[in-house]
Amino acid sequence: MLGEGEQRSFMVVYVDDILIFSPSSDLVKEVMLKLQDKFKCKTLGDVNYYLGLHIERDVEKRWMRVHQKN
Repeated sequence: MLGEGEQRSFMVVYVDDILIFSPSSDLVKEVMLKLQDKFKCKTLGDVNYYLGLHIERDVEKRWMRVHQKN
């Protein structure tokens, strides 16, 4: 986790898959730049699937749904 209060970012890491999320796109970019200083990274854009989870979100309505099919 980086930052405080509303300006926080979170990073989920599983082996070589990393998911970074934050209310602030600028903070996500800042975290990515720090990672790119140390490691070779690719930015794949908004996430729809991660480790078998389906992720839906609506930025304007401020909701996110994460689910997994059986």
